[in-house]
Amino acid sequence: MRLRILEAAHAEVGKPAKRYTNGSPEDIAAGHDCSSFVRFVLGSAGLHIPDHVAHDGSVQTTRHANELWDHYGIAVHEQFRMPGDLVFFSREGWWPTHVGIYVGDDMMIHSPGKNGEVIAEAELTTEPISSPDPAGGHRQLYDANPIGYKTPTVAYAPSYRINQTPLD
Repeated sequence: MRLRILEAAHAEVGKPAKRYTNGSPEDIAAGHDCSSFVRFVLGSAGLHIPDHVAHDGSVQTTRHANELWDHYGIAVHEQFRMPGDLVFFSREGWWPTHVGIYVGDDMMIHSPGKNGEVIAEAELTTEPISSPDPAGGHRQLYDANPIGYKTPTVAYAPSYRINQTPLD
């Protein structure tokens, strides 16, 4: 399964990236934002990302990086990350705002989150953080300094977190 995730991620390298727009439908021809890229890759590998129950009680598609963090996969320590795991970042420094696919050797594949860019392989970096900008964050926290990793899971009915099995 991990090999299928990596093959699907590598197949998207060089394709258009786009900025996330809240609630917009996924239009693959127009490109992927970070979370639609991850959803597309996992779906192409045969994994299902279950919906989640929102704060108002409605069932919602698990779509944004923070929703993937909250409702999908099993957290793993950086020391135990494996190729095919999800890697998360935070522009604000406290909740996930970016996600990519870890490919090994401190590298990831991600959609950079900007119109006009392409899905690319990038090095995972750790940089000193001067001071987060509460008005809008900054790039230093967007695609550097990962805040965590999660192993994708195979869900079996019902698809609640307790019924998700981590990949081998």
